[in-house]
Amino acid sequence: MESIIDVLDIPEDTRYWFVRANSQSQYYEDFLYNNYIAVDSNGFSLATLFEIPSTLRSSKDAMLEKYKQLFETHDLKLFNSKVAKKELSDDELKKEKTKELRRSSNRSNRIFHFVEEINISDFVIVPYKSSDKFLIGIVTSDCFEENISHLQLLDEDGNLSYDICPFSFKRRVLWIKELSRKQFPDSLSWIKTAHQSLFDITEYAEKLNPYINPIYRYKGNVNYRIGVNTNQNISSSSWLEYQILLKKLTGHNLDNLYQKQKVQSPGEIVLYVVQNYWWIIPLIMAGLFGDVEIKHGPVKMKFQGIIRYFSKDEKLKRKLSAEKVETELAQEKANIDNTDADTLNKLKDVNKTNPDVKESIDYIVKSIKERQLNNLDRINKAFSESEDTKSIASTNESIESDAEKIVSDFKLSNEDPGSLIQYENQADSLNIPSEGSCKSKEKES
Repeated sequence: MESIIDVLDIPEDTRYWFVRANSQSQYYEDFLYNNYIAVDSNGFSLATLFEIPSTLRSSKDAMLEKYKQLFETHDLKLFNSKVAKKELSDDELKKEKTKELRRSSNRSNRIFHFVEEINISDFVIVPYKSSDKFLIGIVTSDCFEENISHLQLLDEDGNLSYDICPFSFKRRVLWIKELSRKQFPDSLSWIKTAHQSLFDITEYAEKLNPYINPIYRYKGNVNYRIGVNTNQNISSSSWLEYQILLKKLTGHNLDNLYQKQKVQSPGEIVLYVVQNYWWIIPLIMAGLFGDVEIKHGPVKMKFQGIIRYFSKDEKLKRKLSAEKVETELAQEKANIDNTDADTLNKLKDVNKTNPDVKESIDYIVKSIKERQLNNLDRINKAFSESEDTKSIASTNESIESDAEKIVSDFKLSNEDPGSLIQYENQADSLNIPSEGSCKSKEKES
């Protein structure tokens, strides 16, 4: 039987965006419950942005400058209508106007990113209050202005239990998970104090990817995250044993395996290989967390685009595939057990009619019972064996004990960090408007 490992395939042009849910994360729950993000346009119409001449769209700088001009005109018109009702001195008016122009410039930059630069399949990270936790999601729609339905979660007084965001420019998002502050990459700790409400953090993609999914392909490399959960200091001798284990598992292919480590107890190790050597990753996975023996031939990796990988259908397929293997293994074991039981019954009958063969029968019965003790392990191996493939790793018995010691000393784990957000709980909120949306390049294949 072929063993297929589904791998998240992240295109190189994927971008990563940090988006605040307003001051003090006021609309965090709204974004989460209703599968979207939004930014404040100060009443500006999306249709006006569609009217920007195509001659300007070939230049980012020209487009951004046009955005600033449009928003400055719009925002100053609103500003003048408001200050006309106030009695302000010339100095006060000048100060207020300067503030408004600064806000308008920031707003135009923010809207430009939101409308023109965010693409379908880009990742978004939304922080909670005091950055105690972070939402990670995938953009699934173009920008739109239409109203959306909101999940009705009421408090004891019958009022909506969360604040609804009034911002008009929206994008649909499929949420993947929530990460706690401890699980969020240390290299992005500066984000907690950043003042911008929306900005590009793509330069930190390599730091974020292991927390989005533990196994993925990015920029030609297949990567695999291993959690290091010990709170104890890791000795040099333990590190040496770990490296020796990798050598035993990979043999002369060790030079094709690379790793990044952040193990300030706890932390993680990210192993990566160029995609031609992808098979080294399941080899390490099997050596640390499964059977030591692995065959190259019947092991396959299937790379899937971002939205497809996290979609409801693909999650269901992976679940059903795992359940199918378990069912087949159980059925195979039951078949063998039934055959053994039938054999034992026949031997009993023979023993009754021919006492002279008792010693031989006892030997056969003992052999059958010994075989039953290791039955499941043999079946598992049978499902991964192939006569026409060459074994990559040695089945040296010492590898298994070495792996057990390393896993124990480092408290290694292959879990997916964070709290996964089930797709099924979001499906009703992911209807994407078909009209009034800005065009964004679909990167999902």
